[in-house]
Amino acid sequence: MNNKENSFKKVIDLLEEKKELLVELLHLSQYHEEFCREERFNKLNRLIKSQSLRIDKLKKLDKKIDSISSGKKELAKLTKLFNPSAQDISSFTAQKEEIDSLLLELYKIDQKNQEIVSDKYQSLKKKVLDINHAKRVRNVYIKKLGKTCGFFVDRREKLRLKKG
Repeated sequence: MNNKENSFKKVIDLLEEKKELLVELLHLSQYHEEFCREERFNKLNRLIKSQSLRIDKLKKLDKKIDSISSGKKELAKLTKLFNPSAQDISSFTAQKEEIDSLLLELYKIDQKNQEIVSDKYQSLKKKVLDINHAKRVRNVYIKKLGKTCGFFVDRREKLRLKKG
């Protein structure tokens, strides 16, 4: 096995890693709706951070794949570059098809999640505006008491104490 075949197999292995990360992302994305509907925003925030880490790993994998394949991603260009066996070509195309289907599914779920988050944001924004409006109305109709307090000293009482 020569160096070019090893490089092509390494690209296939990296595509397998990419597919596994995409499956993890897809699995995590399915919890967005549940956390939004139940208003568990702390868990949603942790979920988004976890997804962000996986996306960073995906970016690193893509850079490795690009460095090995000299930026070429089409099968025809890669076969000219590496001269792989028929089995490697079929493995490569299978990986690419699975990754493409996962990306499409992830895109659909992400669009749905964005709509849900946007709806939740709009409803929370409306609640905050209603609360602020209620505070302004309340402040108009309720008079504020003065913040200073005072007392009255009766000087006559003081004079009686001195005479006695």
